[in-house]
Amino acid sequence: MTDEERRAGAASILNYPVFHFVMNDLERNALDAVVGVLGQSVDAQNQRLHAAAAEVRAIRNIRARLEAISQEGKTTPRNRAPA
Repeated sequence: MTDEERRAGAASILNYPVFHFVMNDLERNALDAVVGVLGQSVDAQNQRLHAAAAEVRAIRNIRARLEAISQEGKTTPRNRAPA
């Protein structure tokens, strides 16, 4: 896969509304799980909080990585002094 194919593929995924729907739903469910731990033992709370936090981090990392890939090669060179 060429760099351009990777960039175009990542941009395509980011432009697909279902991707955002699914990722938002997964993130919301993980955050709701955080609220759901109240009233449990401290150990159970800690385990579920860590698991939910890891899930949210993973979702956000996927989004950030796709965004970074989709932007590769799009940066404009800074103004350079003429040679």
